[in-house]
Amino acid sequence: MPPPRSPALARAAYKGASDAYIDANVQLALATARDVHAASGQRVVVLLPDQPEYERSSKLSKSTLSMLDGVSMSYLTEGRSAFMKGLRVRGGGA
Repeated sequence: MPPPRSPALARAAYKGASDAYIDANVQLALATARDVHAASGQRVVVLLPDQPEYERSSKLSKSTLSMLDGVSMSYLTEGRSAFMKGLRVRGGGA
């Protein structure tokens, strides 16, 4: 029988798994955005839930974004006034 895992170790494993899942979804979203832009010519924004996820994903996907025309990443902002303003578009393609 294996020794019990510490709660800290379990949290670290969960965080690593969730980061891998988010990274894979961002890569899939960028590939889909590339295809949508190629087919329609419309600008596509990959939307992330918050600024920390945006910052992490934009660092990891920097080289990919630099090669994609018409594709960028952004994040939702918090609060009612931010909702009324819409999205904060940053980084990436044209």
